Amino acid sequence: MILYRFVQMTVDLNNLISSDRPTATMRLAFLGDLACNDEVLSHIKGGGAEELLAPAAELTGAVDLVVTNLEAAANPSGDLQSAGPPEKIHVRTNEKTMEVLRRLNVGAVSLANNHSFDFGVEGWQAIHDWIDGTGICCLGGGRGLAEASKPVLLQVRGLRIGLLAYADPMCGAILATETSAGS
Repeated sequence: MILYRFVQMTVDLNNLISSDRPTATMRLAFLGDLACNDEVLSHIKGGGAEELLAPAAELTGAVDLVVTNLEAAANPSGDLQSAGPPEKIHVRTNEKTMEVLRRLNVGAVSLANNHSFDFGVEGWQAIHDWIDGTGICCLGGGRGLAEASKPVLLQVRGLRIGLLAYADPMCGAILATETSAGS
C-alpha cells in the first residue's frame, strides 16, 4: 500500500460562520495517493487486513472526513488492454481495495490522476462502480468534462464542505473533454 502523505487538520470554522450559529469544528484527513499492491490485497483476501491497516486506521478513525486519491485502475476481467504508451507503468487494483477504503474511514475518493484510466474507460468505470457500491463519494473523473469536473458537496458534522479534484496534464493524465472520458 502506498500512502505518500498523510495530512490531518482541524478546521476552526467559527470565523467563517455568523455569530448567531453554534461554534463548529471539523477534523479532516487527506491521505494523498493510495494504491494497493498485490501484497496488501493478499492480506485482505487472507483476512490479515486488520493488523496491516491498524496503525493508519487508528489515525483516520479519529477524524470526521478522510479524503484520498485512488492511484490505480481496474482490469476486473483481466482482458482489458493497457491504455497509453507501452513504457507507462500501469497500476492495477481489484475490488478488495474497497475494504481498505472502508477500513481507513474514507468518505471521499478522487480519481483525478494519471492512473485512473490505465485500462481505458471500462477500467475506470469498474473502479467508479466499486466506489459507488460502498457509499463513498467519488470525484475527479467522468465520462465527460461535466462529470469529471463536478464538485462534491458533503454534510459533515452539520457543516457543508465542497471538494474538487483535478489532474495535472503534465503527469500524463487522460483529461476529460466535452465528449470523452478522463480526469
